[in-house]
Amino acid sequence: DRPLAPEQARALYEWEATPPPDWPSDTVRDVQVRVTNLGDTRWSSVGGRLGRGGVRWRVRWLRVTPEGAEQYWEEERWAFFDLEPGATSSRALSLASPPFEGPAVLEIGMTQSGLANFEALGVPPLRSTVRLEPFRP
Repeated sequence: DRPLAPEQARALYEWEATPPPDWPSDTVRDVQVRVTNLGDTRWSSVGGRLGRGGVRWRVRWLRVTPEGAEQYWEEERWAFFDLEPGATSSRALSLASPPFEGPAVLEIGMTQSGLANFEALGVPPLRSTVRLEPFRP
């Protein structure tokens, strides 16, 4: 569970379907994302002791306020057993939107569990700005 070097964490992220611009608050939707390993080493979500060092999806919601964006919620999700250099993996992620209304930012990228987010290694996550609307059944 050694930290990846920046050249090992190079990635290309893509939305397979862009999240909708309006999303009811406190509801679950699936988003489809894809990552290509542009680095020079194999990635695995398994990791070492307690999963440390495993490469996983990082999902984060930010609440947009007049003062700026503040983190509301963040979690890691399983990605794959192995992803060789040059290989691509697609994943549908079921995500719950935050229970507030107004603008929010959804970020999805990779992280090396317990060590570093790929963003800190120079790979910004996918970002989508959404407006959280009141839920109407």
